[in-house]
Amino acid sequence: MIKSKVKKSLGGCYLLTALALMVFFSCSFESAEIGDPAVNADQSIITRLDPDNYPTGFTVNIGLKSLLPPTVTSFTRYIRFENITHNTKDVECLFTRNSTNLRLFHGQITISGLNVLYSMTTYGNRSYWDKMYLVNKTGSVPLNINYIRVFIVYNNMKIFNYEDIDSDPIHTSFDYKAMEMAYAIDRYLGGPGSIVTIYKPGTIEEYLGPLEYANRLMGTNYHIGDFPKALRMFICDIGKNGTDPGKYGTLADGYMCSETVSWYYNEDLGNLGPYSFDGITGVNQLVNIFKNTGRFYCYHSGLHSFQKVDINGRWLTPYSSYKYIPKAGDYLARLTFENEHSMMILKWDDQEHIAWVMEGCQPVDIRRVPVQFWEDRDQDYAVGRVY
Repeated sequence: MIKSKVKKSLGGCYLLTALALMVFFSCSFESAEIGDPAVNADQSIITRLDPDNYPTGFTVNIGLKSLLPPTVTSFTRYIRFENITHNTKDVECLFTRNSTNLRLFHGQITISGLNVLYSMTTYGNRSYWDKMYLVNKTGSVPLNINYIRVFIVYNNMKIFNYEDIDSDPIHTSFDYKAMEMAYAIDRYLGGPGSIVTIYKPGTIEEYLGPLEYANRLMGTNYHIGDFPKALRMFICDIGKNGTDPGKYGTLADGYMCSETVSWYYNEDLGNLGPYSFDGITGVNQLVNIFKNTGRFYCYHSGLHSFQKVDINGRWLTPYSSYKYIPKAGDYLARLTFENEHSMMILKWDDQEHIAWVMEGCQPVDIRRVPVQFWEDRDQDYAVGRVY
């Protein structure tokens, strides 16, 4: 069915549910084992802290280069988060040795540790997620670490739990997933008072974990240089949560999808023609930027493709001359009245008509969008060509 795509825009996005934060240290880029107890969050903790976007679990795995003495079967270390003003928050982790891999130690945090993470999702605390350290406060045993991997898990998310995705059988395999937030290489944590960086922006390691997660999820082998700057920045923020005046906007809560997507475009481009990406607060503002610059393409459900429309939403013909294949970094909008949403395209599958997108900001994550599937069920999608 061919549908008109002239839609009103209200702006905003749906808040993602139940965040479970997990930090992993391992020795390779191998995929995490979903059945591993270090990946699956403590269900009693999930029950206790269940509101939208709050941390529900935190696990730390340390993979060592060399064996510790047999008598060392457990130890305590801390994960430290530092904000833009250099204030810190520490989370205590108790590590125990893996029964089969003696170089691997699994760490768990307490409810009080979860409350620390909980506090980092509140307005004004967004920058705490940008620096992460492993700290030894009193332990006597040094740790010669091979790799550090940081994972965030969403419980029962199915990538994005908004529409009735149970009717889409492809989604059901994604009920439980581990997002990779960081991957640090070759660390040595000494005695009491020692600190090593797990994650810090501006280093080559800031994208290793998130990109590995994205590739694993999509079955791809992208390099970070394959993406434009806005998308690189978005990918590097996978798993981070919340807003502050310096990032995404001044709203303490609410529908922040357009604010989030436009923030990355503004950091990269500033303007598209005469139109600024700064101060965006809704889907309609972004849609108008692309309409007014002749970069707007609505999905034609009959042709199974994105087709260019004019400023009034009318199809341009011949269709074969105006088909557009979305590219990484392009803007994707869901335009269905009262269900609007802003996203940034990570990958477009032109055979299956599926978009993999970045979205946020509570938290920043990847979503799989079967566009044709939802168009056939009266959802409407459009693309803004950015680059």
